[in-house]
Amino acid sequence: MGSSQSTPTHTIVLQTGHMRAKYIDQGVRAFDDASKLPAGVIHRFLPNHLESKYEALDFTNKFGLTGKDSFTIYNDIGHLVSLSYGTPLLENVGVVCSIGTSSTQAFMLTTSGPKPLLPCTEAVRADPAILGNLKTNMYLSEESMARFGSGSGSEQFNTTMAVIQHLRANSVGKNVLFVNAIGYSVMGFNPRNPEGVKQLLVPGDHQKVIKINSPHVKWNTNKNKTKLITLLNKNCDDNMFILARQCDVKLPGGKLEDLSGQWSHEIRELMREPELEIDEPTRHSITRVVDLGGGSGSVYIPTETQMFGLWSDGKFKKDESVSLMKDNSPNTILASTESEEDIKEAFYNSLSRCLI
Repeated sequence: MGSSQSTPTHTIVLQTGHMRAKYIDQGVRAFDDASKLPAGVIHRFLPNHLESKYEALDFTNKFGLTGKDSFTIYNDIGHLVSLSYGTPLLENVGVVCSIGTSSTQAFMLTTSGPKPLLPCTEAVRADPAILGNLKTNMYLSEESMARFGSGSGSEQFNTTMAVIQHLRANSVGKNVLFVNAIGYSVMGFNPRNPEGVKQLLVPGDHQKVIKINSPHVKWNTNKNKTKLITLLNKNCDDNMFILARQCDVKLPGGKLEDLSGQWSHEIRELMREPELEIDEPTRHSITRVVDLGGGSGSVYIPTETQMFGLWSDGKFKKDESVSLMKDNSPNTILASTESEEDIKEAFYNSLSRCLI
């Protein structure tokens, strides 16, 4: 008689944020301790250059921009913008710079596909199509960009100027769009009512896309969480704009998406990167992906059906019902714990409680 044997499944935690910046020099598997993690859970710090690469791929794939070197943002109803119809808000966008809470990535659109611009890796430095004399500048390195985010201030003036100059060199004749957490500087963070339900701030048409160096805008620094806008406002060029974080794009099927890239949408390709050290059997057994940032974690599950005990190379979708480590986030642990041993112990305990 034959016997049936269940196929083991895995959860992979891919971590960014301040904890990545602090520990990734110990390797992507610095926190991948099977004796501390729940069974079937593996952990990797996601290198910033891979985050940049796959955010760029997702952006072009998701918004139908493959083979294009620019796009136009159009106005739509309510908090929406469009990339295909309406009154133009900003034309000829050729570079996108994503400034999150703790890290920065950027890419430019080309007819042969998106090219990551930030961080400046060996591949960026070797690419003759990427211009400028700052490609070897330490302020644009992977380590620097992993620590440069919307909350950066005057202490990161040199980094800010290096970023602006690098974007300037690679956006001649094109516009640059800043997205992600820095976009909260337009209207502030979404408020919550007493029950904790997020309320959507609806930007007016004049608030959706704004020239960053405009002298007439009152920027919101959100208790220093987006204080970088002060430096950007004083130093950005006329071709550099910001998108309000509250804006979404409606895709052809009706789904609403941020106008930014998410590496989690390209997870199957990302997991093939040799740098992450994930073997093929493990890749095919992953049924849950945790995108763990500094403040919390989002969970992604496969969109396809399991066949023959394995998951095919399809897409993942966000599980909107789950948010991990919000009560004791990686940033909180890092800020409130002193020794490395205690940081790791607190991290493993908090993560394990969420994943068991």
